[in-house]
Amino acid sequence: MDDKTFGKKVRSEACKVFVLAILLVIAQVVFQIIGFVLVLLLGIPEDSMWASIIPEALCAAGAVASVKLLGASSWTKLSREDVGYAFRFGWWCLAVSLGLMVYDLVYYAIDQTPVVSNWPELLCQCALLCLLIGFCEEYVFRGLILNALLALLGYNHRGVMASVFITSLAFGLAHVDLAADFADPLSAVQAVLKIVQTGMYSILLCTIVLRTHKLQGASLFHAFDDFVLLLPSMVLYGESLDIDYVVEGDSVWPTILNYLIVIALYLPFVIKSLRELHRGQDVYRGAFMEQRIARLEAQRDREHVVAVADVPPVPSGYGEVLSGGHAPRPH
Repeated sequence: MDDKTFGKKVRSEACKVFVLAILLVIAQVVFQIIGFVLVLLLGIPEDSMWASIIPEALCAAGAVASVKLLGASSWTKLSREDVGYAFRFGWWCLAVSLGLMVYDLVYYAIDQTPVVSNWPELLCQCALLCLLIGFCEEYVFRGLILNALLALLGYNHRGVMASVFITSLAFGLAHVDLAADFADPLSAVQAVLKIVQTGMYSILLCTIVLRTHKLQGASLFHAFDDFVLLLPSMVLYGESLDIDYVVEGDSVWPTILNYLIVIALYLPFVIKSLRELHRGQDVYRGAFMEQRIARLEAQRDREHVVAVADVPPVPSGYGEVLSGGHAPRPH
């Protein structure tokens, strides 16, 4: 197998991986729909956290199984170093989230909002929900989508960066309703800012998984970060789980200002992430291609060994002719 044939086979495998990964991403949406149907059949109230926990559980389980199915089982293994790196690298993001949590607590205290009596129960439910969201979103976006893009584009550093940005754009778009949130200019501004904010957050998470080649640390980091943000409103004060990223009325300008402040606060760790990716100059075809490329390389090596073995032996005295000596005289 020559280099040209080898390259064609790698590209063919990359296309297969990409298609399979996208189909499995669609499957996770189906799992969530099945979860919502189960919620309806079980008669679970819409404002209950269990109405979100069940669909997220199905999606998370399906996403983990999908990543393993495509050959990235090593990315699903938990290690202390992986988790430690995620929290050390993303400490500034957690600091921003803790600041937002304190702001919410002060707001509720000034408003004299009473703490709900069932907050311990809500605390456990919220922790479970955030854990499931963390694993579901990381395995879908950083597991399936990022690795699918790397399979196609990761043959050079520019392709790796493109994969990170496309994944982050998809992650941002997943947090808005494209049909409803762009209905008027002010709604569109909020939606765009939300896409930018979540996209910046995704760049951090992409950097973590590209450095560790693991998903568990990013999943736990994501889960803890969400838990910190949801703790005041949904646990202590029992507000609805339905979060409106795009609002109307008197809350429009405060929401826009809030997004601008968060984006400004996110800039340091985004710059840090981009520098880390640029410093590494990664060339990586993704977790799904590792075993496939290894098999193709092994096949190429075997064919090379066979080809060398089939070469007829060099006649005696041939080397002397090549080196300028005299050819052997026939008897």
